[in-house]
Parts: sequence; C-alpha cells; structure tokens
Amino acid sequence: MQIVQSIILDLLKRFDAKAFLSEEKTFHFQKIQLLDPGSPPAPQENILYLGSFAQVLHLSQAILHKVCIVCIGEEEEIRAFAAGRPANLIAIPPQYALATVANELYAGFERLQSWSRDLETAILTRQDYQVLVSICARFFGENPIIMINSSYTVLAASMPSVPSHKGIDEILRCGYYPKDVTDGFARMGYQAKGPHAFVTPTFKHSPSYMECPYMVLASHADNGIFLGLITVYFTADDPTDTHFALFSYFAPKLRQYYLDRNHENTLSPTPLEEFIADLVNHTRKDETFLMDRARSLRLPLSATYRLCVIYFEEFILPQAVYMMNRLKGCLRFPFFRVLLYHNSVLMLLHGDISSLRVIDEIHESLEEFREILRISKGYAGFSTASFPLLKLDIAYKQALAAVHYGMLLSPEKGFYFYSHYYIYEMIDDYKNRYELEDMYVKKLRQLENPSEKCYDNLALLRNYLLTERSISVTAKIMHMHRNSVIYRLNKIQDILGLDLDNPDVRLRLLISFKILELQAGHTLPVPVTATQDGGPVSFFE
Repeated sequence: MQIVQSIILDLLKRFDAKAFLSEEKTFHFQKIQLLDPGSPPAPQENILYLGSFAQVLHLSQAILHKVCIVCIGEEEEIRAFAAGRPANLIAIPPQYALATVANELYAGFERLQSWSRDLETAILTRQDYQVLVSICARFFGENPIIMINSSYTVLAASMPSVPSHKGIDEILRCGYYPKDVTDGFARMGYQAKGPHAFVTPTFKHSPSYMECPYMVLASHADNGIFLGLITVYFTADDPTDTHFALFSYFAPKLRQYYLDRNHENTLSPTPLEEFIADLVNHTRKDETFLMDRARSLRLPLSATYRLCVIYFEEFILPQAVYMMNRLKGCLRFPFFRVLLYHNSVLMLLHGDISSLRVIDEIHESLEEFREILRISKGYAGFSTASFPLLKLDIAYKQALAAVHYGMLLSPEKGFYFYSHYYIYEMIDDYKNRYELEDMYVKKLRQLENPSEKCYDNLALLRNYLLTERSISVTAKIMHMHRNSVIYRLNKIQDILGLDLDNPDVRLRLLISFKILELQAGHTLPVPVTATQDGGPVSFFE
C-alpha cells in the first residue's frame, strides 16, 4: 500500500504539523527513512524522509525538489526556506522530539500496512463480502459502509454500535434500499447517467438523497449493466482527505473482487433472481415494494405457493445450473420457477398441491430426483403449502429448517418436508427455555431395563402409539402374539405410572420420542407392516 500525503498529515495532526508542499507534485509513500547526518540521501519519491531542519539546510535543491521531508524546526524559518526554493517540507515544532515523531509515523505506517495485508489476504482466500467490509471499516469509526447489488439488496455492511441515522438504520434493519432511497437516486440523476455514474471514487456533500456526506463507487459489468454500489455514509463525523484516500484504496479492490466473483463463481443475477430475493427476504411491511417485484416476475398475487430450497454441501455453479436444467425436465408437478438464489436453487411450486401428491410425484421420478441430488451433492427442503406470495419469507425459513433437520437426522434421504421435521424445530426452541428431560424423556428411560434385554419396551410403546394404538398391527410389527403385546403394554403403564388412554399423555410421549431422536442424531424407522394383498403400509407421523 502506498500512503498519500493527506494520510501523513493526519498521522502528524497531534504534532501541529504544517505542510509546505509543491502543488505540482503528489507523493505516495511506501516507507520512512531518517536522514543520515553524514551523507545526503539518494532521492526516492516513495520514501518519506525525517530529520531536523538543520539537516535540511545542507541538502541540494535537486534533492529537495524530488522528495518530501518531515523536519523538526521553527515554523517561520521552514516557511521562509520553502518559499524561496522548490522544497516539499512538513514542519513539526521544535518542542517535539524527533524520536517521538518517528515512532508515531512508524506505528501509523504499520497499522495501514497491516490493514492492507489483511484486505489482500481476505481477497486471496476468497472470504465473503462481510469479512472484507469489516476490514475496510477499521478507519471509518461509526460511519457505516454499505455494499449493495443491482437490486439494491445489501450484500455486506459495517454496523454502527448505536443507531445514528434514521435512513441508514432502516436500510441496515431491512437489508435493502427502500423505495424513498431509490427515488433519491433518481432525483440526483443517477439513472440518467447510467454506467458513467460513480465509475471512480466520488465524494458527495450534503444535501444529498441521504442528507449526509457520502463517498461512493459503482460496479458495472463489461456490457455496462449496473451491478452495485459501495458507499460510506458519514453520519457520525465529518469526512476528511484521509477518509477519501483510504476509500479510494479499498473501494476499487472490493469492486474488482465483486466483479471477479460474479464472473468466475456465479452468474450475474438476472432481474428475476434479484426480485425473488426481495420476496424471500422481506415481509408484508413492504407490500408495495414486493408487489412491484411480483409483477415483474409475472407471478400471480392471488395464487398460493410452496417453496423448495436445494442446499449444496459445496456450491459449484456448473453443478447448480445442471440441477436447474434437469429439474425443469424431470418434475412431474406444476411449478412457477426454478432459479438460483445465493448458493442454492429455489423451486417455486404451486401451493394448492397437497404434500401427499408432491410425495407421490417425487416417488414417480424418485430415482431420477435422487440421482440429481446425489450428483450435485444437494439436499432438498420443502415448505408447507398454501403460502401467499408476500409470505414467501416464511416458506423460505421452513424449507431451510427442513433441510437443516433432515440433513442432521436423515442425511441419506436427500429430500425433506417441513411437515415431517417441524417438531424438531419446536423442540430446539423449547429447550432454550426448559429442560427436555422434564418432558417424559426421564420416564421413557425407565423402560431401558437391562434385566429385560429380550424385550424392546421402547419400540413396542412407540409402534403402539404410531399405529393409533392398534394391538394387532403392533403385534405384527413386533413379531409378538397380541396377548403378549397387551401384557407388555400393561406392564409399561405400571412402570411409567401413566394412563395411555389419555390423549395428552400420548402426545407428550410422542414428543419425547422425537426428543430422543434429536438427541441421538437420527430418526427412528417408521412402522411398516403388510396389507392383505402383500403391499407395504407405512404409518407417517
């Protein structure tokens, strides 16, 4: 990193530094060097020299013209000296020791170089945008940095420790630029300028669309399509030349990283993908905003929807595109869209189709569907049905929860319905407030009697409850005589001290079995027996 003279003056602010620099020259420093009392330096413009004014007096005009020197001495003497010749001097009053000034400069250079190294390392190791923005924010205090994409959705932001600006706080809370902000862009003529707006780091004074000073840099694809903005809003203090120099250093790097990632690892988001992201991320509070995007997607507002999220162990773009194309060809049930969203694939399905029909349709193409998931190392989570379009954010959370608990409990299955896994999410929420053992888990553990190894009382009770207390079906599943099942059930009731005729007791026992599954990290098998014609019958919980 090369450090410009405005940053040097900022580092020396506490020493009452005064600059006497030629307007014709601009310096970018890479290191600091003390003047050698015995010999003049070989002049290098990227070195900041430091010495006494007495040493400066012995340097030739050729050296003084090429370099910049921080010198300790009387301001008036240095001013008069610099006025009579082409010298570039920064004066420090004589009450400050040379060693103190040098230490301050060395420490400042190291902080800046460390900042630069951290930023370069984050880029080389392909960290996410939030990591990069957090690094960039170190020298900007409580002034937020916000990075957005082409749909004005926030990709990353530095968060002030306390609310400070109504407009900025709303953006950070919602995760996107609301309509009044984008209207502000229009009023300041940004859309009219198109790809020519903010192509270099730009500083804007107040009044502005955000009613605060800001620095901004835009990102555009090679074809001129707008991809996003990187902006620093000065809501906490006034911007300085140092702020602008630092912004001018990191913003182009962040922009180039964003462009490279769009080019190498992801498709540039289409307007449809950006709009569906708005629907997924935001709520009915922004109904007008979301309805505009729904119309752009040509999605009927009167329809209901079910959402499927396909999550990947490792997102690789060609695999995701392959999956999208295959899904469009193999799905047997009606759907509105199959598209990319962040590092996943979304399927927007008709919500008026029951879960049983979806399951049946998947089973018709089960091997093909599983093969697609296996090749792409993907896991599919389905929300429940009948969501209005403007509540798609809830469907998205449900689908993600289905994937999360499905991968945890049944990783071999590959696709999961929230209706089968919601209970585990409820249990996880419950355990944040109460001990799970206080359900009936402790009582169930009483059935684990080492003296009765030949009897699986837990399995018998669970099968009995899941088969709607059918003695005959339970006997078939357990390969026991029905009289033996009745005997064991009576004994189980005596051990537990519970009345199995009570529906609330049965519900709590079933939830306790779910707790045991969650604690074990896998689901227990669903009871299966045979019908009279020999076909399998499954009892879905």
